[in-house]
Amino acid sequence: MKIAHISDLHLGKSLHSYSLIEDQDYILEQIAGILGEKKVEVLIIAGDVYDKNVAPEAGLKVLRKFLNRLVEAKIKVLIVSGNHDSAERLTFGAEFMTDKGAKIMKTMERNYMKSC
Repeated sequence: MKIAHISDLHLGKSLHSYSLIEDQDYILEQIAGILGEKKVEVLIIAGDVYDKNVAPEAGLKVLRKFLNRLVEAKIKVLIVSGNHDSAERLTFGAEFMTDKGAKIMKTMERNYMKSC
């Protein structure tokens, strides 16, 4: 089983009032392409998906687009919240995503990888 790991996406981050969202969208498209080329089966996103506890709308859209591309490619996704994410907000709707192959958790569950 091929597993890839990314973290610290900080979607929605701005630097000196310059939004990074277009750059973040671009790099996630590149990552999705590479994961497909390398035939990765599971992607682990280890925290700090968003830059703030309340995710900006643009960050939500970019993550949704990225996750949709991954589940269409049949790449399972495991997301664990980080210190910048609100675990409650990040896991909103998680029960619907699990059926599609994306598991979003507040904390790491011991036996998740066995179910992949």
